[in-house]
Amino acid sequence: MTANNFFPSYVQFLKGSAIPNPANIFCILDENPDSINDGYFDTCPNPDISVFTGWHDCPGSLHSGGGTLSFADGHSEIHKWRSYKCTILPVRMQPGFQHFPFSMDPLAAFDAQWIAVRTSVPISQ
Repeated sequence: MTANNFFPSYVQFLKGSAIPNPANIFCILDENPDSINDGYFDTCPNPDISVFTGWHDCPGSLHSGGGTLSFADGHSEIHKWRSYKCTILPVRMQPGFQHFPFSMDPLAAFDAQWIAVRTSVPISQ
């Protein structure tokens, strides 16, 4: 297993066969157009939000407040976000994603935990 450089206690999957539960790990998702700045979605895999204080990149919500995620087993789903940061703030179509701490939107913690457990697994597993 390979550790992620930014989150060294979590696995960075380099092969699909290395994913222990492919139905619960996403590979691709909609990203908010204002936070697209590179070729990947940057998020913390730790569901303990005391270490994950705000979105690095913001998930997309162009499907009636939800975003589409494709999982490693091949299925996809639309997840409805609870956070106003993900669903209400208008897409400006301008670079410069505005980071807001989760303390400004308590419902963002639910979204962060939901996506964190579907991002990776701890190295120990």
